[in-house]
Amino acid sequence: MAALTPPLATSGVAPSTACTIFNHVIRCIVQALYDDYVVLPRNEEEWKNELNVFLENWEFPCVGAWEGFHVYISCNLKNFFSFIKRYSVTNMGFIGANKRFLWAGVGAPGSVHDSTLLQSSEIFRSIESGHCLPNQVLRLPGYGEIPFTPPRAWLLKAYPDTTRCPKQKNFNNKLRSARVVSEHAYGMLKGRWRILYKKTECRRSSVKAIIMCCIALHNICIHRNDPCSPRWKLEVEELNLVRKASKRTQDKQLANDIRGRVAEWLWSLHNH
Repeated sequence: MAALTPPLATSGVAPSTACTIFNHVIRCIVQALYDDYVVLPRNEEEWKNELNVFLENWEFPCVGAWEGFHVYISCNLKNFFSFIKRYSVTNMGFIGANKRFLWAGVGAPGSVHDSTLLQSSEIFRSIESGHCLPNQVLRLPGYGEIPFTPPRAWLLKAYPDTTRCPKQKNFNNKLRSARVVSEHAYGMLKGRWRILYKKTECRRSSVKAIIMCCIALHNICIHRNDPCSPRWKLEVEELNLVRKASKRTQDKQLANDIRGRVAEWLWSLHNH
């Protein structure tokens, strides 16, 4: 699929007309395709499939990876100045095992923290109220059950990097190996559609539609098994797509307990 780039000059067409057509097309793509291709698992069986793929490929019990990323924009408004010292919009994706976007929240000012964007989203409220994830548990032989329902048991984060506990280090390694799907997804997204790679020279009102359009096309490529050439893929760390972990602790007691049981279970597998 061709790169998505606003035309600056087209033979026989004025640049202003070309840009109008470009903006019309991306909005038509979003309106016609986004909701059909950027979707959460629709039933318990599809959720189980996500879980099984993560367990088989990365040996970590989860159904998706949350991650934030930035897109640079032409803007000088203070609240769009991000921690990476550039003007940008903050975006959040929920990435499935096959690097597909299951959900995305896009277009927040660059100064907005990833966690703030997530907690203000409709999907967060839906999960917290028990209306999104299946009302099921994952049984870890000998280590109890992991509920997919709140409060916050569904959202696990790594232990501090300074930990010296072998079990916690093993947990972090497994969690990060599972989260690689989000790094690959963003590398493919920005590598295939370079309009998101460098500063987006578009009106701020169009940036959200452009990002949503690229995400929809990304999912369509995966759905149609359209390969992403290795030379298109970009390194996540090189692009500063991901904000460094916040020092603020938001762990709840139940989430800590769940994380501890998962760490124990993973450690038992490691020792076998």
